[in-house]
Amino acid sequence: MASSDIDLTSYGTDDPIPILFDDTAVTTSSRRQKREKNPSITESPNNNAISSYGESSALALPFVFLFHFMVMMKILFYSVLREPFRVYEQVTESNRAVNEVLETMPKKTKILKRDLKKVGLEQEILNDRMDDLRRRIQKIESRRKKWAEEAERIQKVKAEADKVSDDAKIVGEEAEQVLKMKAEAKKESNDTNEVIAKKD
Repeated sequence: MASSDIDLTSYGTDDPIPILFDDTAVTTSSRRQKREKNPSITESPNNNAISSYGESSALALPFVFLFHFMVMMKILFYSVLREPFRVYEQVTESNRAVNEVLETMPKKTKILKRDLKKVGLEQEILNDRMDDLRRRIQKIESRRKKWAEEAERIQKVKAEADKVSDDAKIVGEEAEQVLKMKAEAKKESNDTNEVIAKKD
């Protein structure tokens, strides 16, 4: 409460202006009584501001604690309340994944069986081609063996032909020698006949 001794005039004018708050003029009765009891204490605006700030802080402190408590309770409430929903969401997501797997499993199994059947057919075709290739390789090996045997036989025939040719050449040379000897013998016989005829 403001004291009745407060001057309501403004800066020496006659018009009374009510002052709502003035740190230099408004004091409590308890402070005035303290100053009257202890004149050594002097009043200053800074002391009044600090003391009023301390009083307001002391008054506001319970409200701050209450507000902080309410905020913490709200956080705790939401965390505790949200935990079951989080677990429920996780279970729901897990069930959804399981259901999706169970729903897609028959289709995937069907596709897998079809792929396995296709792979089996391709494997059979590949086996048939491998068997055909083995048969062709065996035929080629058989032909190569026959060619080798034929080449060996031809080589032997050629060797025998060369030998026969050499023998024929030798026989020809011997025949020429015989013919020469026969011609010489005939000539000698003719010469002898001529000599005998001359003697007669």
